[in-house]
Amino acid sequence: LDYWVIVADHLLRRILAFRTGPGGTDTIPVVSATGVLESTLGHSDNMVLNAQGTMIATRSLDTDRIYLFSFDPIDGTASLFAEFVDEFGAGGLEFSPNGQFLYSIRVPAFDQVEYVQWDLSSNDPQTIYDSANVVHVEQVPGGMLVPWPRLGPDGCIHVPVAFEHHYTSILMPDLAGPACQVVSAYIDLPGSWMDGRTTNQCKRYHDSELDLSVADRGPVPVELDLWPNPTSGLLNLPAEPAWVRAQVYDLRGRSVLDRTGKQATLDVAALAPGAYTLMLRDPLGRAVARGTFVRE
Repeated sequence: LDYWVIVADHLLRRILAFRTGPGGTDTIPVVSATGVLESTLGHSDNMVLNAQGTMIATRSLDTDRIYLFSFDPIDGTASLFAEFVDEFGAGGLEFSPNGQFLYSIRVPAFDQVEYVQWDLSSNDPQTIYDSANVVHVEQVPGGMLVPWPRLGPDGCIHVPVAFEHHYTSILMPDLAGPACQVVSAYIDLPGSWMDGRTTNQCKRYHDSELDLSVADRGPVPVELDLWPNPTSGLLNLPAEPAWVRAQVYDLRGRSVLDRTGKQATLDVAALAPGAYTLMLRDPLGRAVARGTFVRE
């Protein structure tokens, strides 16, 4: 069985693909995309391949530009698919297991990190750029260094948090928006210390053993038909499915209202006019129902 070893050569602005297998490694690589890539100041780790082996993502840390390439696993060629600027882009990239979403973990401020989701279902670069959705914002008192997210064999994406002893995790990265369920301190490592640049070993060591079709990631959130909608005050909440916590997110994925304890209504009068997503969670913190509404 042959494999490809892929290298982003930012110095000469090209992508190299070396075929390797039982007979050894080809010394002459397949060269693609010459003249496209920009310097990344030596941060060559900023390149990921989706689980399907058909798309490459890399970024230039000095220009905050993300590059997407389609990759042909038959002949090893890479073709530019899209490129766009990701503001505050000093961070890592990772694909969702199904390849539909690209996650960018970026640092807009010294003590803050944003988790951004990009929808790759369109072939139009501008549409991909406009799909940027901030699904989580995390405060890091000690300062956030460049974080490297990795897709683990459990189908979740794990991100080391600087100067802490835990990983923040995206539990359902195949789902759009807040439904992807970003949970802070999901993996706790007591007694350890790491910065955001620590090598993240939550990797797919054996892709042949990664069967995402049978992985149990908890319930799929039920879509709610909320009422009254639009509303200027109270929003009626369902009794089923069983839930214990209600969270409201704005269009940037920020939590703007959080109530614990089951209740028949939720007072949203304090929210600014606009569109919001309601998420209902079970005792384990998993989203069991979701819906959208408009605050008049």
